Amino acid sequence: MSVLAVFLAATVLAGLTPGQNAVTVTAPYSTRPIAVGDLDGNPATGDWTDAAAVTVALENGRTDAYGSASLSVKHDGTYLYVKVSGKIDVPWTSATGTHFWTGFIFSPPSTTGHHRDGMDGVFFGQSSYTPAPTYPLAPVDTNGGSRPPAKDTVQNAEGTLRYSGTAAPYDYTGEWRRPLNSGDSQDLVLAADGTTAYPFYVTTDSNGRGSLGGAIDHSVLTHENALFFARVPVPETHDVAVTAASASPLSLVAGGIVTIAVTVQNQGTAAESFAVSATAGSLAVGATSVSGLAAGASRDLSFAWDTTGFAADAYPVRVEAAAVPGETDLSDNARAAGTVAVESPPPAPALLRVSTSIDLHPTWGVPGKVLVNAVARDEWSLTWVKMPAGTYTVSFSDVWNLGTPAPITVNLVSGQATEVPGVYQAYGWLRVVTNPPVPGTISVDGAQADDWEVWRAIPPGDHTVAFGPVASFRPPAARTVRVNAEQLTTVQGDYTADPAAPGPDPATYGMLRVTTALSTDPGAGAPSAISVNGIVRDEWALTWVKVPPGTYTVSFGDVVNLGTPADQVVEVAAGQAREVVGVFQVHGFLRVDTSPPVPGTIFVNGLPYDDWQVWQSMPAGSYEVSFGPVAGYATPAVRTVTVSPGALTTTTGTYASLSPGRGDA
Repeated sequence: MSVLAVFLAATVLAGLTPGQNAVTVTAPYSTRPIAVGDLDGNPATGDWTDAAAVTVALENGRTDAYGSASLSVKHDGTYLYVKVSGKIDVPWTSATGTHFWTGFIFSPPSTTGHHRDGMDGVFFGQSSYTPAPTYPLAPVDTNGGSRPPAKDTVQNAEGTLRYSGTAAPYDYTGEWRRPLNSGDSQDLVLAADGTTAYPFYVTTDSNGRGSLGGAIDHSVLTHENALFFARVPVPETHDVAVTAASASPLSLVAGGIVTIAVTVQNQGTAAESFAVSATAGSLAVGATSVSGLAAGASRDLSFAWDTTGFAADAYPVRVEAAAVPGETDLSDNARAAGTVAVESPPPAPALLRVSTSIDLHPTWGVPGKVLVNAVARDEWSLTWVKMPAGTYTVSFSDVWNLGTPAPITVNLVSGQATEVPGVYQAYGWLRVVTNPPVPGTISVDGAQADDWEVWRAIPPGDHTVAFGPVASFRPPAARTVRVNAEQLTTVQGDYTADPAAPGPDPATYGMLRVTTALSTDPGAGAPSAISVNGIVRDEWALTWVKVPPGTYTVSFGDVVNLGTPADQVVEVAAGQAREVVGVFQVHGFLRVDTSPPVPGTIFVNGLPYDDWQVWQSMPAGSYEVSFGPVAGYATPAVRTVTVSPGALTTTTGTYASLSPGRGDA
């Protein structure tokens, strides 16, 4: 009973003083409920030995025997059991004859005083309720702060009150129970948490307000009593479980690492230490121990299964937590983590190295994209990327002021390294102007380039420049000029004023205008080489060049860090003008590192991009980045990254050094 005494926390009154004798009592948890049949108003029936017992001052203000009552309370986690025994000055004969009533009222934790909203109560003998009470008295379940409190629609209190004696003072005992949480919105929910205090009040009345024949007034004083409910003890149980287990990847080549992720939980009530193991088929692939896992707590574990030496097969992976002493529920101690397909090692990969340079500067790299089978893998170069054996086409993106290398087809052989040099040609620059500035069509090597002026990079060598007619001007003669690499050659076409000189026949040409823009700034251009029907005409833009009527394909050269617009086909009619806008998509940048720096192949959307590191501009969007295995290291997890225009996105694949077969607890 010593533990029970701690829970009681009761104040027993002696020498009651009106209004100053509030009590605090904790209803202890009891494993001995009282049957409804024993809540009969007879103090000798029912087991109240483990209840908290206090003397409580009544609200009637009496200082004699009528001013207090003996209160016993306990709960079993489901019901509250209450017994109130006291003295009264009249017998209970009938609802119309001499009778008294007694009441017990709870308040919500934040509410004190009489007749408040939210109160919950139990009354015996109050003749204001219908149907009228009859003896022996049954409890009336009430709510609210009215006078008297309203009778609940659903009655959840059960019990009986009886009195005894032949003359005043008469003895009475009321016994009842009610659910801690009845689910009835008119009932107060009583929390058995040991900390929530519920104000309560007990009183009697015999002088006419729901009673008759006596002199006791129920509402003279207020005693702010407090009732607590002890916590329900939690029995000690022993139960551990594997709540989650997964193996990744589920398919790999022998020699790779499978990460087995595990979550274990202590579902009992005492701290536990236990072993956890992982098997692949009948073979042990990992073991660890968990120490001092608190009740209710979970812990994440992982095993690194090195598949080196494992035969090609499908291996069901299983994780098991060893049973702890006293554990009876073993149904969740083991969990399947998936079936891993181990494949025979493929032939050794081929190695592809691609470098860039300029013909006049062999040691200089070029920030062009390196494309393998039309997919941009990296910029500047590829550093010994591992590729399956086979035939591949290596190509290069355009770089301003340089001539793009032709695509190169290579046959990669298993276990061998192949180097591909991408040599860009150093261009010169050709600038052609008209003097005075007139809309004469400038042709370069027989192809209309632009009107008014041309300024673009061009392969070194001899080029023929011609000038079209302009009304009232005689065009200059065609000429051949030499352009040297990395030098500017300027040609001026001098038009001679001649009022009789005819202009071009409007029936023989239409006007084509081509401009460039950025996806993030329509007013900004791009230094792209603009081609019409496969022939470069000018850079940045074409300013209303005259072309014969017909169908034309307008295309755009690549620009570093921008996405190249698709070709556009236009129909140019005589006497009409057509405009074409090439919108370059502003790329973001994706940088993928390995840490520590290792020759792990970096995959983007499932394709090998480069080993060691990737850093290149990419169209805005989401990309799946994964990593190839490196001997002695755990392969980093796959991740999804988002590239935004103009911004750098960095992700690092961390290769953790392995100790085969060990788990991290």
